[in-house]
Amino acid sequence: MTKRLTFLVVLSVFAWLSLPAEGAETGTLRGTVVDASNQTPLEGVLVSIRGEALPGGRSQFTNSRGNYWFPVLPPGQYRVTFEKEGYQTKGFDAYVRLDQTTTLPPAQLELLTYSAEVIEIVESIPPIDNTQSAIGENVGE
Repeated sequence: MTKRLTFLVVLSVFAWLSLPAEGAETGTLRGTVVDASNQTPLEGVLVSIRGEALPGGRSQFTNSRGNYWFPVLPPGQYRVTFEKEGYQTKGFDAYVRLDQTTTLPPAQLELLTYSAEVIEIVESIPPIDNTQSAIGENVGE
């Protein structure tokens, strides 16, 4: 009976120790998006991630503090893009490691600048020569 009990205890300990290793098949990616001119957090930025390990990718919007968070990602290389109307689109490459949180540096989005170009259209009318006169006739069809 003692051998059987010892075997069950040892088996239970090994099973318990192997659980975290099997459950940790993913990682996390997080970060913040700010306005490049004044470093204020940007809410509503579309953050998209794409990578071979994640068919179809994922997207989400930043919260009121400019934060985004992608949990449960398969480990691997990802392209992270940041898009918001009125700002330039920006992208980073990131690597997500097994059972770790990858924190990207703040994405600093710059306002788009628009330049206005003025085009002046001047129509010139050919001058009328009132010193000559001519009479013409159309020869018809």
